[in-house]
Amino acid sequence: MLRTLHLAAVALIVGLAAVMVGVQPAEAAGPRHGVIEGLFDVGGYRLYLRCTGKGDPTVVMDASAGDDSSTWSDVEPSLARVTRVCVYDRAGRGRSEPGPVPRTSQTMVDELTTLLHVAAVPGPYVLVGHSIAGFNLQLLAREDAGDTVVGVVLIDATPPDFIAVLDSFGVPIPPPEDTVENPEGMDFRASAAQVLTAGPFPPVPLVVLTHGIPNLGPLEEPWQELQAAQSQLSPKGRLIVARKSGHYIQNDQPRLVFRAIVQVVAMARHKVARGHAVSAAG
Repeated sequence: MLRTLHLAAVALIVGLAAVMVGVQPAEAAGPRHGVIEGLFDVGGYRLYLRCTGKGDPTVVMDASAGDDSSTWSDVEPSLARVTRVCVYDRAGRGRSEPGPVPRTSQTMVDELTTLLHVAAVPGPYVLVGHSIAGFNLQLLAREDAGDTVVGVVLIDATPPDFIAVLDSFGVPIPPPEDTVENPEGMDFRASAAQVLTAGPFPPVPLVVLTHGIPNLGPLEEPWQELQAAQSQLSPKGRLIVARKSGHYIQNDQPRLVFRAIVQVVAMARHKVARGHAVSAAG
């Protein structure tokens, strides 16, 4: 039984391996126009970034552990017809060069913010994260405190409290040195602690999507309870159950993910427009 639980947990935490391909170095393009694609130096190593579409806010998408930006291929093109959308490969995944290990959410947040700065992609941002990337984007949103992050979409995202659930069930958590089940060398425990000790989640639009096809055995109930709790992090939060999906909702029900992201984008735009109207009236 523990082996079954372990495999389920690893599938949620780690994801699938990526294929390494080469990309040419890039230069920053216009912040809201034109395609950006290439490798950008974030401190001695380069990360792959691709931005398409135009308009505000910019949707920034972060994949599950072990995955790369190709996980968004069913959603990214449609989003680019609505607003600016950026996908990237974390260090050592997809087209990006390896970075320092062990890796934590704070390391990855620092890399992402540097990447967006170097590539001249300013906010406001709507953050979209799948699986363990929820750690990273929750941390970024909390540290940003509503300055440039104007919305968040979590797609079957691992709650930081889920680490304690795995411990209670006796499920081993792959350490950073386990390159088979933890190919990114991520310190899951340290990352969860970073999220839980950060500041409060900002009161921005938040949509939490959770899988509707049970696949976690006895871990299913606590997982769903924590998904509901995540949707309440913001007073503008909402929970959506993807009835026809497993863990990869962006592949199983891409239109549902697209609509959720567009909803958050629309709410962010409405807030900006209302702010401009108030300023003009004043």
